Amino acid sequence: MPDKNTTTHVLMQNELVIYRGERSGIWQCRYKVAGVWQRASAKQRDLKLATKAARERMIEVEATTVIAEGEVLQLLNIRDPDVTEARYLEVVRFKTAKLFEATALAGAVLASAIVNEQQQAAAYGRHLDTAFTSLMICSIIQVTKRP
Repeated sequence: MPDKNTTTHVLMQNELVIYRGERSGIWQCRYKVAGVWQRASAKQRDLKLATKAARERMIEVEATTVIAEGEVLQLLNIRDPDVTEARYLEVVRFKTAKLFEATALAGAVLASAIVNEQQQAAAYGRHLDTAFTSLMICSIIQVTKRP
């Protein structure tokens, strides 16, 4: 049996694990999204490239999961006159803001940024979308406002 230290690496405690397939030698990854462990192939034989690929897949899956949750929230709010600003902003955060956040984070990961810079990039993407959405709402209100 191969030595565990050379074939398994914990990249993020309880969130992302990468390990080498015994027969293929290709790195695989396990990541936790919404409390559920999922597996995927990193499709790389080199550990450094596999680590990046595993992190990218985790970002993609996490973003897709959150965006799907946002879609459900939006459907629940349709034609609900009691929707508060907080509920509306929650939908924004779960949908387009998560998309902007994941895009900014993926860019930071691809650029090999350190963890702190990755977190800052994700926050920037999230805030950029919230500002963009608020600007769009203000523009729509101004255009549709009756004299």
